[in-house]
Amino acid sequence: MNCTLASITLSAAVTLTAAVVHAAAPFLTLDPASLPYATPADLVPSADYPVPNAFVTLYFENDGTFCRPGGTDKHYTSGQGFSVAAQTSLARDLGRFIPSFADRFDPDHPDTSFAAGFIAYQDIYTPSNLFLTIPDPTDRPYAGLLDLGFFWQRASTPADSSIATMEHLQLDLGLIGPASQADRTQRFIHAHIPTGAVPPQGWGSQLHDEPGVDLIYLRRYRISLTAAHEMWAVQLIPAAGFTVGTFQRNVTVEATLRAGWNLPDDFGPGRMHEVGAFTGRQALPRFGAYGFIRGGGIAVQHNTLLQGNDYRRSAGVTAEPLVGEIQAGLAIQFLRHFELTYSQTLRSEDFRGQQGTDGYGAFVLSFFTTF
Repeated sequence: MNCTLASITLSAAVTLTAAVVHAAAPFLTLDPASLPYATPADLVPSADYPVPNAFVTLYFENDGTFCRPGGTDKHYTSGQGFSVAAQTSLARDLGRFIPSFADRFDPDHPDTSFAAGFIAYQDIYTPSNLFLTIPDPTDRPYAGLLDLGFFWQRASTPADSSIATMEHLQLDLGLIGPASQADRTQRFIHAHIPTGAVPPQGWGSQLHDEPGVDLIYLRRYRISLTAAHEMWAVQLIPAAGFTVGTFQRNVTVEATLRAGWNLPDDFGPGRMHEVGAFTGRQALPRFGAYGFIRGGGIAVQHNTLLQGNDYRRSAGVTAEPLVGEIQAGLAIQFLRHFELTYSQTLRSEDFRGQQGTDGYGAFVLSFFTTF
């Protein structure tokens, strides 16, 4: 997407947002008496509005949503996937066998909650010059990843504390190479969607087929910076974690600041490569919204998608040991069952010799229900 098209898209988004805000204006008053369906009491579970315990989420990420010089696909080009999660008795029972750093996650304690699910997604990576049949060996190689991840979560949200804690554990089973079907996906998009982007020519040189297994652990804290049960609220959500496996080995540290109206009972906005929390214990409001900004860094020890196949000779580059990123966006909850998030991410250089930073936009649509 070139800058002109991005500007048109942005203008359309602003116009649509203005229309939504105008329609929702009656609900955005500071007078609680005029908000019978948007007060803290409205979030208390009831027969009419139970706590959701089943979740379906769609993810779409693409560098074409970011206006940058050149206006072409490069590096992290696209990602798409979905996840399904639920709060089940099995997820709670697992908490009796998985040790924790503290006893705050006692499965029998009323302040704890548990969830489990899976996520399936596909990533597409290309070099910056798509005209070359034999790609530049100093640029990122063509690569695709098809992944199926199984995750388990637990959270402790004490009613008498402003600090909540959550743990996320995930096992990823993935395939890189032609088996990921990334080349077919990108060629299909370029052939059937008039984006104006250059058709990629070098997929014949992509990484070879190779399976991989990664284990992901992430711990988040949610710190309320405003009084409890306020409709307008501000929260700080620091997090740290690590990934160990065949495709990725790294350590992540980050923090999210969010502020808005009727903040959901989760641990910040989720994204495809960092699944959100599905451990909430509140009913959803008819309307809620918040803005957020997230910043962090990754210490990278290994990245197969950059460095090339682990067990066969292939193209590859040297990964940068430290990578920084910043993400900002807006999330809206509506109709008690939906949440839509849009964000923009800027990321520093991933590999030695990379020319400039990268950016991509992301849409996340979640559906919440009760079974």
